[in-house]
Amino acid sequence: MDEAQSLDALAKLLNDLSERPYDINLHIQHFKLAKSLEGMESQVISACEMLVDFLAAGEQIWSILINAKEKTVDLETKEGVEELLALYSRAESDYLSIPILQRHMQFLIDRHEHYSGENLKPAALGDLFSTDWTRIAIAEVVKKGVGHLMKSHLLWDLQRDWELQQLESVTFIEKNHLQDIIQVFFVARLGQPHSNSEETLEYYSTFTTNNRSPAQYEPLLVTASKARAHALKSLERREPFEDALVKSNYSLDEYARYITYERRARNPDLFVMITVFERAIAEAEKRRFDGETGAEEALRMFWVGLADVLVKRDRINDAGEEGEMDIFRRAIRSVPGCGEIWARYMRALERYGSGEQVAEIFNQAFGIGLVQSDIEEIIPVVLARAGQLRRRTENETDGEFKILFCCIMDF
Repeated sequence: MDEAQSLDALAKLLNDLSERPYDINLHIQHFKLAKSLEGMESQVISACEMLVDFLAAGEQIWSILINAKEKTVDLETKEGVEELLALYSRAESDYLSIPILQRHMQFLIDRHEHYSGENLKPAALGDLFSTDWTRIAIAEVVKKGVGHLMKSHLLWDLQRDWELQQLESVTFIEKNHLQDIIQVFFVARLGQPHSNSEETLEYYSTFTTNNRSPAQYEPLLVTASKARAHALKSLERREPFEDALVKSNYSLDEYARYITYERRARNPDLFVMITVFERAIAEAEKRRFDGETGAEEALRMFWVGLADVLVKRDRINDAGEEGEMDIFRRAIRSVPGCGEIWARYMRALERYGSGEQVAEIFNQAFGIGLVQSDIEEIIPVVLARAGQLRRRTENETDGEFKILFCCIMDF
């Protein structure tokens, strides 16, 4: 395809996208075509921006947008910093990406260090990049990836090194309090299954030796070792599945087997299970982007499975609606043509007493224009809406059902 043909193809894609902005395949074609053209860097960024305006995107897209944002914003201003942080937040809410989280953490650490030296922090930044603010911000980033058994250490170890560095620079009066914070920090980590648990224990041993009395050392290490023993057993049970993922190059079938094991466990470990789902979803997105057959179907299946797990968790533990609603919002950005997700979203809204929003979500599902392309996707959405209307109008006239029928015919 020569340059003229490429530009014509680009113009046609843009026209198609204006008509079908939620078609992920059109966005992928747009991005790949723009990237293949020389001197079209601005069009590549435009393709990325257009994609994330309508749909969830993976780390390949978000990395480009973050690079562009870092080059254009003024990090000496509060507005510039908040703009970049907001972009990180958006990226991290789409799919789990350890590289994006690492990059976010390194940005926080670098900016804190920048203003801890000879550089005077602008007054307009306020608390941004103060030690207390940075500590909270780093912890929030680590939390997003802490359930990844094999890679969470890439985040936590950065946090550990930063905290230990702060211990060296505080005053004597502040030191005791920070020592207590770091001790709790280490013990909590040793109670979590992770691949470099032995290294974590060694660091904790050194920390205890340097910051606690000799009489405290043994009881503290015994307590930590007990917490670690449970985490090690948890990791050992999952090592065969982690090995199978590596050997299969992280195939979606192996992720499905891993998830099946987690869901069938007598006492499911949500800390691990939810992150396995997130990892599977992120991998399915990458494969869909690369055009792999069956990746879209797997992506939908993983989202539906995760939503079902969270519904069960909320009912048992009274965890509330925030986490569940967040999953549905993320899922419809990722797979807006999945009727099962829309149906579960509507039922969840009704369950939490937000039934008045069900009609809005029903209209949104059909308004996007993807669900009605497949009768198998229409059915669960219509059944969810009809069920809600039936429960609401059991003792009333059938007017609402006629309205529903008319709405379906309109679409």
